[in-house]
Amino acid sequence: MQFAACQPVLVCGAEFGAIDMPSVLGGHVLPLLSFSSVPVIADSRRTRWTFLVGIAPPQPGPVRADPTLVEYGVVQRARGQRVLLPVSNSGTGSQWANEPAPGGGTPQASSVLASAARVIASMTGLR
Repeated sequence: MQFAACQPVLVCGAEFGAIDMPSVLGGHVLPLLSFSSVPVIADSRRTRWTFLVGIAPPQPGPVRADPTLVEYGVVQRARGQRVLLPVSNSGTGSQWANEPAPGGGTPQASSVLASAARVIASMTGLR
């Protein structure tokens, strides 16, 4: 964790990452996850959510984004990208859409991506 202008920043890396998606999709994904307090940040316009996730050890070979997820606006942030963490839920700027709890943990990125794919498939009839 770092700080930028008195705001905490999470740098995506070996242990933690972030997945962005439209808030409408995120609202359907969140209840599918098996964690009681998944940390999710809403952008200042409340149109995009960022799920904070755990990262599994890298697998050999190239990593390919699922084209269907990308088409629906689901993007896993690259290593080294920064996520500004909300300071409070008052005023303007990003806010917690789902606030983390002490000891709550984070879901694996693969779990969030799989849940997003399931929601998209159920909404579009894709299988």
